[in-house]
Amino acid sequence: MKPIGVAILTAALTGCAGIGSEYNTPAEPNQIPFSVNAITPALTESMAITRPTAKAAPEDSPSRSDYQYRIGTADVLAIFVDEPLFAEDASTALRTGQAQQEPRLYTVSERGEIFLPLHGPLPVAGLTITEAYEAILVALKEFFARPQINVSVAEFRSQRVAVVFGSGEGSYLPITNQPLSILDAVMQTPRGSLQPEALDFRGVVLKRDGHETSVDLTALIESASFGDGWLLKDGDVVLVPKNSNGVYLLGEIPNQRRLIDPYGTSLAELLFPPSVAGQQQIQQQQLNNSFLNLGSADIGSIFVIRGDTSFAKVYHLNAKTPDALLLADTFPMQAGDLVFVSTRSITRFNRYIAEFLPSLAPILIASQFTD
Repeated sequence: MKPIGVAILTAALTGCAGIGSEYNTPAEPNQIPFSVNAITPALTESMAITRPTAKAAPEDSPSRSDYQYRIGTADVLAIFVDEPLFAEDASTALRTGQAQQEPRLYTVSERGEIFLPLHGPLPVAGLTITEAYEAILVALKEFFARPQINVSVAEFRSQRVAVVFGSGEGSYLPITNQPLSILDAVMQTPRGSLQPEALDFRGVVLKRDGHETSVDLTALIESASFGDGWLLKDGDVVLVPKNSNGVYLLGEIPNQRRLIDPYGTSLAELLFPPSVAGQQQIQQQQLNNSFLNLGSADIGSIFVIRGDTSFAKVYHLNAKTPDALLLADTFPMQAGDLVFVSTRSITRFNRYIAEFLPSLAPILIASQFTD
């Protein structure tokens, strides 16, 4: 359902139901119809949202159980050989009889080779580290009876993935000898000034070999495997879009546009401090201490407006009742919702619409361009 937009703001919503009177007052001709419902346990139960489950990784993803890094062009190998000829200063090492103390670094050329002393060019591209060790060992056995060697990758340069956030920020991450999952990549990449709530982790896109796969990172985090199978490979691009799931808070609360998780944000999280929302045992004094009651807010008149140009629904919460927080904590928010807290008793809903909705026009018009 599309959020209430500029069309609703410009429409003449004058014939509507009343607050404090009958809610089923019919709309006048040419008006956008809507209904008003009290937020009750039965209502919130019927609106319960099933959270998405994690999808399986693409079939061409690397397997963690048999993952092996393969050496590529521009990788830097660190090779230790316990022989004087392989010391940085071979002449001094031969004169003193001391072998090299530190590994020597060898960059894999564009031809996929390293230049090994005594042996010359040695192909290593495409080999695992173990296979490269075996190849170097065989090459050196022509010159030494029992060469003692050690091989590792000092710098991983040949393979990488890109992580790009909605604002264009992001960076490249190298593929190493340790498997890199999509969650690891996103968490390791600096976001700059972006806060987590500004990003849509449910709408992530993995671009691989010309194909795009949608990924719900939140569902992966909530899964038993923690997205263990979603391993990245060379050339992958991970796009994390900006979060466009916004709701609007207006009236006698700090007027703002808040970004939400459409599968996990309740009305209570928007209205009440975190120390109050979500508590199973509540007291009226906790409600009285929330910011809603510090000014001129009428906490008996809290409204959530949801819908589109064909039909709109208005939900009314009377936060003066003892079970208000529990009800608000089970009322799921959706992108585009408008939350309004009244400053006074509203006797006619059409008067509320006439006075309140036009003031939203600049905010909603601007949101069409920011989303």
